[in-house]
Amino acid sequence: MLSLYPLLILTLIIFFLAASGFLFSGNMLKKCVFSVLMFLAAFILLLCLTPQEKTDNYYLVLFIISLAEICSSLAIISAMVAELHTFDSGAIKEDI
Repeated sequence: MLSLYPLLILTLIIFFLAASGFLFSGNMLKKCVFSVLMFLAAFILLLCLTPQEKTDNYYLVLFIISLAEICSSLAIISAMVAELHTFDSGAIKEDI
């Protein structure tokens, strides 16, 4: 059987790197990207720690995290349009 400990450690590293990026980034667009990474890490962590009996609360938490990821993705798109006045991701420069 495959051990979940390496995946859990990797997920926690990704979450804490994304959280630090979110806290120290001054750009709204980058903050949205880091928040999506945090939600994805939380989603993977929740899937790794799946209980044997799945209750309605488990599925509700999965649904809420999925909705948060969707909302963060929409926030990225709206922030990109507000700052760059375009949907083209190639217009993003490092100095933003």
